[in-house]
Parts: sequence; structure tokens; C-alpha cells
Amino acid sequence: MAEVELPQLGESVEEGVITAWLVEVGDTVEVDQPIVEISTDKVDTEIPSPVAGTVTELKAEVDDTIAVGSVIAIIGEDDGAATDDQDDDGDTDDQDAPSDDDTADAPAEQADEPEQPPAGDQRPAATSDAPSGQRVAKGEDHDADVIVLGGGTGGYSVALRAAQLGLDVVLIERAKVGGTCLHWGCIPAKAILQTAEVAEHAQEAADFGVKVDYHGIEVAALNAHKAGVVEKMWKGLQGALKGRGVETIIGDGHLIDTHTIEVRTEDGSRTVSAAAVVIATGSKPRELPFAPFDGERIISSDHALYLEELPDSAVILGSGAVGMEFATAWSTFGVDVTIVELEDRLLPLEDADSSKEIGRSFRKRGITAMTGVKMSGVEVTDTGVVCTIDTGDAQEQVEADLLLVAVGR
Repeated sequence: MAEVELPQLGESVEEGVITAWLVEVGDTVEVDQPIVEISTDKVDTEIPSPVAGTVTELKAEVDDTIAVGSVIAIIGEDDGAATDDQDDDGDTDDQDAPSDDDTADAPAEQADEPEQPPAGDQRPAATSDAPSGQRVAKGEDHDADVIVLGGGTGGYSVALRAAQLGLDVVLIERAKVGGTCLHWGCIPAKAILQTAEVAEHAQEAADFGVKVDYHGIEVAALNAHKAGVVEKMWKGLQGALKGRGVETIIGDGHLIDTHTIEVRTEDGSRTVSAAAVVIATGSKPRELPFAPFDGERIISSDHALYLEELPDSAVILGSGAVGMEFATAWSTFGVDVTIVELEDRLLPLEDADSSKEIGRSFRKRGITAMTGVKMSGVEVTDTGVVCTIDTGDAQEQVEADLLLVAVGR
């Protein structure tokens, strides 16, 4: 018998919620076959079976909250011998199988004919290039039912769902599956914020009667912590894709026609084809004409996540989520931060109350926020950058070690 436990799904994840069981008691499972879907505050994923065998017990129900390390299922390892449940399969199958009468009354397969629009529907008639609404069907000359180009959040979600529906899926990714969110966005940024939170607690420990000597941030250790968090989630995602039977190809994909992609890998070129192709190539940080990225003095969030040393001062252009995260973390680490925002308040896309609250918080932190102003130029010097800020009536020069451009993607 093998006990399936809820694994550690992130550095700070302590529990997860069961959102769906993919198996039932009595089902036969293979090694790495997904058996349950789990949702946490960090990631949604599937847990694979560690062994091949038969599901003998499910320890929790859907919507139950389970602590990390708790047993959620028991799998009886497959030794080739028939069990009592298997001996009864014949009776069970007879009970579950639909009768001829039931079959006769069942509606015809929807795949035979696309659903007709209701009377009076003024939608234009579908062209030959438009989706038909029919189930994807692999042709004789196709390698798969679906090819997904891009392994980021959108791409791997499509791949997992398509595989769950029984389709043969090929996923093509240039670098690592997980994309921006896992490797250059949400997850590493939150790991840095977690370090900032710990640093803040250490700096304020004396207020709680705790004696702590705070000596600052060791960037190499910070990056190692961040890499460890990303690595765990990356391996979990790879396991989920493998468990669903998704073939992952690492390489540059080039669309040849509507059904064919050439993939250039380290081992050469390979051509794959499918009945359907999903383009999920994602985005990249927006670069401004007057502030081209050089990776050292003028940087994007991609660069900021992998700095080898912290600057003494920084200007952040843009006060959306990315700009706010780096402003928060860097100021906690001792960086002198100035935020430049074109709109008249921080977090301009959020509620005004949120803007007021974060404005008060940033003032307490010593962060300078310049709102309702425009950055019109950047000069790179030997020691940093000089940013020209148009305030409406005049121009100001703001100097810093670097400029982080965080104006979207």
C-alpha cells in the first residue's frame, strides 16, 4: 500500500484545497498519473500517483482544506493479482453499462453536426478559416490533435486541459515551461517580497522585545532562495505535463502553415503537425524609445529579478503592480527609491482608496513618489542615470544608480 501525501508546493505554502478528484475508489492508476487537483494561494496543480495500482481509499472530499504532509489517498500497489473488487467487476460493468433502450434514446453525438444558431441570429456565416465548433480530430498525416506554441501560463493551461479531454498534445517552449509568471514574474517576485518581509520583521524585532542583529541583505542567498522556490514549482509543472501525457519540446517554433510548426532544437530541426495549433507566445516588457534596455543602468523587471547586487538608489518608472513590488522590496533592503508616475496617483488602475493607502505606506517607508509628471529623457553616465522629469511648469533632474522601466508589457 502506498500513501499519497500533499507535497510542499511552495516555500510558504502550508495547506491546499482539493478542487477535484480525477479518480475514484477502485480505479487503476499508473505511475505519475494525476489523481487529484489542488489549489493553493500560490499555484494550482495536480498531484500524481507515486505508484501503479488500485485506488483503495480517498481520505478527503472536494473543497476540503488539507495540510501539507497529510495523507490524501491510499493506492494499493499492483502485484498482478486480482482483488475481490476486480472479481466483481463483471457485475459492476453490467450495472453501469447502458442498455440498448438507453442507447437508443440517447442523443446523437454532437460532433456529427455543428450546433445551429437560434433563429434570427445575425452572426456572419463561418468562413473556411473560422473555428467550426466541432471536436478536434487528428488526421492521418498529423502528429497530434493539438500543438501549443508557448509554454507559459496560457500555453500550459491549454495543454493540460486539452490532454485532460483526451487529446494528443504537443507543447513547444523556447526556454522553460512556466513562462513569465513562473520564471520572470509572479513567483520570483513574490519570493523576493517574502525575503523583504523577513528583513522588515528583523529590523523591527526590538519593538517586540526580540534582540536581532540585522546586517542587511546577502544578494547571493536571496537569489538562491528565489531559485529554490521557482525550481520546486517548475518540477511540479513538468510532472503535471508528463502525467497528462503532454509531449514537451524545447526549441524555437516557427509556423509553417495552419497545421505545421518547425521546431529548431539543440539537436536539429523537427517538424510537427496537428489538426489545431494554439499560439500562446506571451509578451515581453515594454521598452521606451528614450530608455532602451541595456541590462545594467536601464533595466526591465526581467533584469531586476536577477541582479547580483543591490543599487544604492533607483528610479522606478511606472506604479503598476510590478513597480510597486520592486519599490516595496528595494526600500526594505535599504535602496533609496523614487517612483515616477504619469497619472495623478499611484496604482492608477486600481481603486482610489488603494492609491491613498499605498501612498501613506510609501511615505512612511521614505519612498519618494512623483505623480502627474512625465519622464522625457534618460542620460546614462559612468556612475548611473540622470532622468529628466517634466513637472508641467519646469523640469527636474533625478539621479540614481539605475532606472527600472515598469510601464507594462
